[in-house]
Amino acid sequence: MAAGSKKKDDAAAGGNGYVDLDSLLGQGLPQEDVEIEGVGKFRVRALTREEALKVGDIPEGKGHAGKVDREILRHGLVNPELSYQDIEKLSSRLPAGALEPVVEAIARMSGFFDSKARKEAMLRFPS
Repeated sequence: MAAGSKKKDDAAAGGNGYVDLDSLLGQGLPQEDVEIEGVGKFRVRALTREEALKVGDIPEGKGHAGKVDREILRHGLVNPELSYQDIEKLSSRLPAGALEPVVEAIARMSGFFDSKARKEAMLRFPS
């Protein structure tokens, strides 16, 4: 590592080699675009820790998977911005799985659950 880059790394890490609060807060949340053929393009972001915990607190039972998906979409959609009620309307009018790539992208970026675990959860708790 070059001496100049070491100094830069130390400065970003509070000068002591450890990360500091300002650099953590300045990072922002990862974002990406998700294109669904025949539907359009969505801008999504990772969930915050607080949002992910709220999703995890949704009681299991009838409709669990659908509620989880709607809550993930409510927090993780950047563009278009949709309310929970808008997402419920879409869920009742779009084919099953139409927004799956959007939900999957948000979940993946958030580290909330991997695709296999999510699918297993949906099988255990069908909407």
